[in-house]
Amino acid sequence: FSRLLRDSELAPSACIAASTVSVTRQLEEAYWRTKPTLYRTLRLASCGLWNPKRQQDRSPFRIAEGYAGVLVKPRFFDRSLDEYPEHLRNVDDVWISACLTKNRVAIKKCETFSHQMNWQNEVNRKDIGRRDALIHTLSDGLGRSALNAECIRYAQEHFGIWRS
Repeated sequence: FSRLLRDSELAPSACIAASTVSVTRQLEEAYWRTKPTLYRTLRLASCGLWNPKRQQDRSPFRIAEGYAGVLVKPRFFDRSLDEYPEHLRNVDDVWISACLTKNRVAIKKCETFSHQMNWQNEVNRKDIGRRDALIHTLSDGLGRSALNAECIRYAQEHFGIWRS
């Protein structure tokens, strides 16, 4: 948490996130999840060398990933934060990032963050196991990747953001 605060002091008008992902990468992941056979064929044909997840990501449009910590300030938001379509409520990372972007708040990755995850989940000092239900949740028959893509398209259409 101290790293997020330190980076926030350097960029007080920005959202500071321990981890970010690009809008483009989210859309590509949703696309490839609809074409698993083609994806596997291309991976096999290239002997594993082709992998869209390893392509360099130069997209300036970022989504703050909440699992690792995000520092925001109330003044970064307007009423649109609470005006999300009900079926998109589980993709809060994308929705919050869309609201930040709409309000011209930069989303910056905390450069001093070490990306080592500790999946231990403790309650009263007892490990209760990994809990990541939002990743596996379906809404209107759509999985997380499809919902992320739908939220991105909604933000593009209604907020006029994240367009190349």
